[in-house]
Amino acid sequence: MKIEKYRRLRRYSRGAIAFIVMLLSLLVFFISEDSNWKNISIAVVSTSLVIIIYEIFTKTFEEQFIFDYLPMFKESQEIGLKKILYKPFDDENYKNDLLYTDKLLIVMNDGKTFLRNYHNILQQRVNRKGVTQFILLNPDSKFVEYLNERNEKETKDYYKNKIKDVIKELKEIIKNKSNIHQFEIFVHDGFHPYAVVMCDDKAMVSMYRLSPGKHEVLHFLFEDKGKNSEFEKIKLDIEKLKNKAKKIESEESI
Repeated sequence: MKIEKYRRLRRYSRGAIAFIVMLLSLLVFFISEDSNWKNISIAVVSTSLVIIIYEIFTKTFEEQFIFDYLPMFKESQEIGLKKILYKPFDDENYKNDLLYTDKLLIVMNDGKTFLRNYHNILQQRVNRKGVTQFILLNPDSKFVEYLNERNEKETKDYYKNKIKDVIKELKEIIKNKSNIHQFEIFVHDGFHPYAVVMCDDKAMVSMYRLSPGKHEVLHFLFEDKGKNSEFEKIKLDIEKLKNKAKKIESEESI
C-alpha cells in the first residue's frame, strides 16, 4: 500500500537525520574543550539514539491507528456496529429504548428470561401508542423437540411448556393493554441462530453457543446506518421470518 510505504520511508528518514545529528554531536564532544559544549553534545547524542531506536524498531501510534484500528473502525461504522459486550445491554438507555420505541420486535427461542427481566416495562409500554411483536418458536415444532435434546433437558416437554407459559403471560399483558397499542405474538417452525431485540433505530443481537448448557455469550449492538447497514439486513430478515410465521390470537389456546 502506497501510504504505508510513504510512512515507513518517513520513519527511516527521521532515523537517518537523528543518526547524522548524533555523529556531529560526537564530533563536537571529542573536538571541543568547552565542558558546556561537551554536556550539550552528550545530551544530543542520547536524544538522537532514543529517536533512532524508536523510529526504526517501533511502530508509531499514528501508524498503528491507521493500519490496525482505522480500517476496523471504518468497517464497524459502515455496518452500524456500535458495541460488543458479554453482559446484555441493561442500562437506563436500553430500558428507555424498550419503553419508548415506536416498534419493538423480540425474536427468541422462548423469551422467558426477557419477559422476566422486562415484565414491568412491557406492562408500561402497552399503555402507550406503539407496536410490540414477539416471534417465538412454535412449541409443537420438531425443532423444539430437538432443542430439548440439544440442551440435554431432563423432560422432553421442557421448552414446549416454557414457550407456552411465556405465551400465556404475554396474553395476560395483552388483556390490560390500551387500544392505542398493537401487541402481537407469532410462532414459527424454524430455528434461531441468534436472538434479536429490535427498536426503531437499533438492534441487540445475542449469539447462541454451539455446545449444550447456559453460557456467557456475546451481545452485539447495531445502529441504523441506512440501506447497507446490518440493522436493515436484520430488519428485512425478521420481516421475512414473520411472513412465514403464524399469528397467535389472544383468545386462541396453544
